Amino acid sequence: MRSGRGAKSTAAGKLEALPDAAVSLFAYPNGRPGVDYGVEHVRMVKDLGFEAAVSTAWGVCHSGSDRHQLPRFTPWDREIPRFVLRLWHRLLGVSGGAVSENGRLRQGTGGPAGRPPPERL
Repeated sequence: MRSGRGAKSTAAGKLEALPDAAVSLFAYPNGRPGVDYGVEHVRMVKDLGFEAAVSTAWGVCHSGSDRHQLPRFTPWDREIPRFVLRLWHRLLGVSGGAVSENGRLRQGTGGPAGRPPPERL
């Protein structure tokens, strides 16, 4: 990621010209928290005015999710029952991770109700 305000004005200007609409969401390139981006990049995304950003940390968003480090999962199942099972598995599991303010990788924050994450083996 390039730093500085010019990065968004250059890239977003090109992107905004395509759909003739504002670019308000960001996806971290490769998106692994603590590997592909750090706390400084999260601050840049916020400072540049993006409303939200997604990482490639697996998980499901909930009310306590950092909207500038949203986790996601790949719902590529061809059958609806398998998709529903995968969704429930993610809802009940621990979200991926996010970079904390001190620059360290923070593990998932629990399920949709903000429950603490289950112990990992």
